[in-house]
Amino acid sequence: MSAPASLDLSSLTLHYFAVPPACLRGGALRFFLLAHGLPFAESLVSFADWPAKKAELAKTLPTAQFPVLEAGEVELVQHVAIMRFVAREKGVGLGKSEWENYVQDLVADEMHKWRADLVTAVFGSDDVKATFTSETAPALLKLFDALYAKYKTDASSAFLTSAANGGWGDAVVFGLVYDCVHYGFVKREEVEACGQLGKMYAAFEGVEAVKGWIEKAKAEAK
Repeated sequence: MSAPASLDLSSLTLHYFAVPPACLRGGALRFFLLAHGLPFAESLVSFADWPAKKAELAKTLPTAQFPVLEAGEVELVQHVAIMRFVAREKGVGLGKSEWENYVQDLVADEMHKWRADLVTAVFGSDDVKATFTSETAPALLKLFDALYAKYKTDASSAFLTSAANGGWGDAVVFGLVYDCVHYGFVKREEVEACGQLGKMYAAFEGVEAVKGWIEKAKAEAK
């Protein structure tokens, strides 16, 4: 299909689960939009209401999955693909070359396995949680710190590439590590001890709109 005429990136609504202050996949997309000053509304659904919402989504979307970013009258799916598409269409979060954009894709693709492992731990038994904390989480931090050390393209930036306020790869890695901290699998000091990864995490968290959302979400969750 060609791009629908009703596609409108100036009118965005994020449809996802009501999980703040947690992030999950839809939260990484939220962080990307916030970091780049792109206005959007939110429509959040409880887990109890998800079966009915999933049945509704299945009428128009073969995947019938969250997150969905509604752009005008068009439903965009797959959060990394959405971020990449929005970046190119709006001219935000892009590197100075296709190599830099490839590097963003590289780390974003690596995220998927670890995100699945994290979800399994969040909803798993105490033994599963303990294994994630003692084995998986340290390996996750080590790997992504190594990826940042090897592929970082701009020594003057805390982010992976020259993209101001980070690219889509930075957003998904930040979201993944943020959730590891939020759910208690990783201590904040452990992230800070990771050289390049720790610098990116602090920089992304320090983006004013991202910082504001986190503070508000945590306050409202109390």
